Amino acid sequence: FANSFQNIDRNQVGGKAVYGICDELIRRGMENLDYPELSRTLWAAAKLNLANSTIFPTALELIQESDLAEISEQSLVLLLWSFASVSQMSPSLMIKSEQELLRRGLRRFRYQELNALVFAFSKSKYQEGEIWDLIDDEATFRASSDFSNLPRA
Repeated sequence: FANSFQNIDRNQVGGKAVYGICDELIRRGMENLDYPELSRTLWAAAKLNLANSTIFPTALELIQESDLAEISEQSLVLLLWSFASVSQMSPSLMIKSEQELLRRGLRRFRYQELNALVFAFSKSKYQEGEIWDLIDDEATFRASSDFSNLPRA
């Protein structure tokens, strides 16, 4: 069900139908979605600009009750990007995400994923924690290690 939701073309489907899909997904129980399904569903909702849908507050409740240690880097980034794209970031989501990012570090994140993290934390205006130091350290590490691999003249 979640995968078909991602393939909706907002130019072909009316707003009521799209909101109806969100409502049906919530009715069936989003707790049955695993992290990849949840993150792709929220990504699709964000791409369709469904900021007023109840899908984001419902998903936020599920995320707050779950352990982010089990989520992949890609799914975590998609979740954060989705909430940020529709301006639905909550301080509790940012704190929980930051704690998980500090625990695992950023070394395994791809450049595109780091870019999306910067977008999400910037859009949320989250400044309280240590995430910016972590991002700065990772950017410095990557820049110095990338330049050290250049051929010498």
